[in-house]
Amino acid sequence: MSSATPNSQNGTHTNTHSSNSTGVNTYNSISYLSTRRVLSPTVGFYLRKLIRRNFDQLKLDRSGRAMLADGWGDLDRLLSMHHNHNDAAIQTAIEQLEHLTRAHQVLSSQGATFPEELRETEQSIFALLGYQFQRQTDRGNILVVDDTPANVRILTDTLMHHGYDICSAMSGERALEIVKNFVPDLILLDVMMPEMDGYTLCQQLKERAETHDIPVMFLSAIDTPNDKLRAFQVGGVDYITKPFHLDEVIARVSQQIDRRNLQKRLEQQNFRLHAEIQNYKQLEERYRSIFDNAIDGMFQSTPEGKFITANASLAKMYGYASVEELCTSIGDISQQLYVRPERRSEFMGTVLRNGEVSDFEAQVYCKNGTILWISETVRSVKDAQNNLMFYEGTVKDITDRKRNSEILRVRSSELEETLTQLRHSQAKLLQQEKMSSLGQLVAGMAHEINNPVTFISGNLVYAEQYFEDLVRAFHEAGLVPGDDIEFVLKDLPILLQSIRTGADRIRLIVQALKNFSRLDEAEEKEVDIHQGIESTLLLLSHRLDTTANRPKVKVIKDLGSLPKVHCYPGLLNQALMNLMGNAIDALDASTTNGKQPKLELRTKLVDPNQIMIWISDNGSGMPTEVQDRIFDPFFTTKGVGEGTGMGLAISYQIIVEKHAGQLECISVLGKGTEFVIILPVSLEKSFEKGSLNSFKDL
Repeated sequence: MSSATPNSQNGTHTNTHSSNSTGVNTYNSISYLSTRRVLSPTVGFYLRKLIRRNFDQLKLDRSGRAMLADGWGDLDRLLSMHHNHNDAAIQTAIEQLEHLTRAHQVLSSQGATFPEELRETEQSIFALLGYQFQRQTDRGNILVVDDTPANVRILTDTLMHHGYDICSAMSGERALEIVKNFVPDLILLDVMMPEMDGYTLCQQLKERAETHDIPVMFLSAIDTPNDKLRAFQVGGVDYITKPFHLDEVIARVSQQIDRRNLQKRLEQQNFRLHAEIQNYKQLEERYRSIFDNAIDGMFQSTPEGKFITANASLAKMYGYASVEELCTSIGDISQQLYVRPERRSEFMGTVLRNGEVSDFEAQVYCKNGTILWISETVRSVKDAQNNLMFYEGTVKDITDRKRNSEILRVRSSELEETLTQLRHSQAKLLQQEKMSSLGQLVAGMAHEINNPVTFISGNLVYAEQYFEDLVRAFHEAGLVPGDDIEFVLKDLPILLQSIRTGADRIRLIVQALKNFSRLDEAEEKEVDIHQGIESTLLLLSHRLDTTANRPKVKVIKDLGSLPKVHCYPGLLNQALMNLMGNAIDALDASTTNGKQPKLELRTKLVDPNQIMIWISDNGSGMPTEVQDRIFDPFFTTKGVGEGTGMGLAISYQIIVEKHAGQLECISVLGKGTEFVIILPVSLEKSFEKGSLNSFKDL
């Protein structure tokens, strides 16, 4: 690829074109790329656009010439030249360039919000590539060469007033020194000067490549035709005689500057166009190679749904012998290829809205009628006026992946369901084992406690009778008791009554344990629900006492008149125990804020065949996402080791599955939670599902 070198100040080109001269061929530029890291394609593409946009204001530090970075290797060549082929310095510069490029993209996306930061970032980027900004004015740069100070002052003041950047020289030698570092857009040159006249200076400027294209306007008091002719022969573009009119000078200067800028822009555009053409040719060759040899299917299609071109992989994927057969056979992609044409419409709608779509899955027909699963990635291609020209994209055959994915999904679902059932069964077995152990423990305790309690209760009768006989004999003997004896005679009846009360209390607890476990009631039978509630409440009484985190729980009972319920008493008591225990746990975990913790138990006969039980607390309540899962097996909000997550799940199973009842949780954050149970009076008369909603307001 050829490279042109626009002049740093005026943008003119010194063509160093073709591989036979000083230019570097694009493919030869790859020789600059060693095994070291190079700029990523994305960063390189962005930097080339940035250089083009600021091309008029750039020059290279060392040579003073600007060079347009284009093609595949020019940026790497710039880095190598600027850093003297020092690999360590080049690697550091590449890392900094990638970082600064990302920062520039972010700042550019912010519009004009951070202009200074954006400019500083650009300067840093160009400095790493060896460029530097050169100062530009609104109108242009002019060098005034005249040995008369008055003329220089008048021209300088007037031209600067009109927006030009002015540099002056009093001799031809000084002018030659200035143009080494300052290349103007126009030179105003006096003819008659000592040592070196204007003609000689102009002739030397035209002999130099750096200054050859700078327009020169002569200013002279000599008005002969021969002098004017000589001025044009040595390269002048205009001739103004002294004394001059400033308005005329400004008009002619403006004309030359405009012509110079136009020439510069045309040369730059020609160079860019040439570079872009070469680049596009290379890109087209690469794209065609990739397109033809890609493993995945690739295509271009019209907006109406007809193939423009495709590669051999796509034709083979769809079962066609060649690309030509595919393109001629398929006149409507939507109707002829897609199993569901509406899926194609959905696909194209997404492309129209977003300009592209990635990994869109659909089913298509092959030539022989078989169905494939494909994944398409497509983008729309538009012209400079934003008009849609065609679509292009890639197609992958994902039939095997979808088939394997479905097999894995089914197997995973089956395994997950089996695992859930196993865990549930294990939890049920553990719970049953615990309840069985609890029943055996309660039976043993009841038996062992009943014997001593019976001894105590039975002997209390004789103790009271012996005491009464002893007091009667004492009085019949006419003995006057002392103070100690008098105290014993008064306190002993109270002591005996206290012992009787304790024994009765123990008997009630034993009876409550028996009622709760229902050891003698493994099958269903008719029971008093209130008796089960009272027994459960008695067993939980120790948890209702005052704790370090809350005051004593107030129990509110509103137990209506209920008939005996046909149920499994032991299982039902277990469910009541879990629900009441859960309510107490909620009160323990809540912050009281001075309010009295309450546990409320209510029962009611809602119709001849159904009863309703409410168990509510005034704790902190539960969020919706917790309410939706509280009956799921193994779900718990308690810490590790504090709960199994099976209590409410088992309660739900006992009430809903075992007793054909209903169980629902109603919770409000900050107010509390209520469990509502509906049970049929008889298992043979279970109610219809969904009837719980009609009782919520009861």
